[in-house]
Amino acid sequence: MRRRENENGAWSKSRHTWVAPLDFLVVSALDLYYEERYRLLGSGGSDFLLMNLFRAPLGEPVSPEAIGELLERLSGRAGLDRRAGTHMARRAFASNVADAGGTPDEVAAVLGQRRYARRVLLRFRTLGLTAPGRLLAGMPVDFAILPEDMPDEPEDTEAGRDLPDEVMRALGAPLDELETMSSTKIRVATELLIDTGRRPDEINTLFLNCLEQDPDGSDILVYDSHKAYRLGRRLPIGTETAATIRRQQQRVRARFPAVDPARLRLLPRPKVNPEGTKPLAEISSYHRAWVKSLPDLLVPVVVSADDARLTQLVPFDKTRIFPYAYRHCYAQRHADAGAPSTFSRN
Repeated sequence: MRRRENENGAWSKSRHTWVAPLDFLVVSALDLYYEERYRLLGSGGSDFLLMNLFRAPLGEPVSPEAIGELLERLSGRAGLDRRAGTHMARRAFASNVADAGGTPDEVAAVLGQRRYARRVLLRFRTLGLTAPGRLLAGMPVDFAILPEDMPDEPEDTEAGRDLPDEVMRALGAPLDELETMSSTKIRVATELLIDTGRRPDEINTLFLNCLEQDPDGSDILVYDSHKAYRLGRRLPIGTETAATIRRQQQRVRARFPAVDPARLRLLPRPKVNPEGTKPLAEISSYHRAWVKSLPDLLVPVVVSADDARLTQLVPFDKTRIFPYAYRHCYAQRHADAGAPSTFSRN
């Protein structure tokens, strides 16, 4: 597995290429999938492993939001009282490796994140693996992996994942076209992604009552960071962003006047959602179609010609414009303004 920019918005947290072992069940499932994929699409389509076979746009990469929607349907079919998310599957995989006799270091390695070693160690204790007769019997209670024990992360050489200012300015003008091609909810979601720098799933799952005010009257966005397992996080936002949220709140209340506001979502799913309690599942496909429909977005590039350096306007690669990219832009804006590096990651 390797980290790269992806048009479907998927992003590997690790900066390292790594290999994941597969058992025979996964290999068998992949064989069946390859047969069905070839039968439906032939040799065409994306070079991604997982492609849309039964939903539009056919042959395009499956988005992270679509995976989340699938897990939600499967959770409901299984009668679970909560949705099983992708990170829950990741933790289950780690537990399976541990149950099979894997050491903490081996679990961290197959997860592709060495820095998960501390979390895995805590998980082992929670599972009772340090009890007499178990895998880690005899491990001292005070044994821990401290931050200073972890190796430094290698220098990030992948700068430039944010979008140029020229591109961001160009994207602001045709948002009306995005709304026409999709819906008001998709436009609002895109505006919030740009303005707040939150992850797509953090915006899609906002509750209706996500807007609060501090004692000084400043507006605060309240959201859940599922990836970091932190609920009710608070982010200061500007007055225009707050106004966008208030207008969307009015739309939702008008559509679902009889539902308790505490149960409503700010961006409710348009179908199979009679009470407005199911969140928007996916915006990537609409966003991708909108970006493709735009005329060339020109950015200045310095080139050398006849021993002289000239600035030329060249088309920007549109595949670099996807919902998660707005998070990088948000981080760069605050870094340029002198904010600490931890600010944009919260």
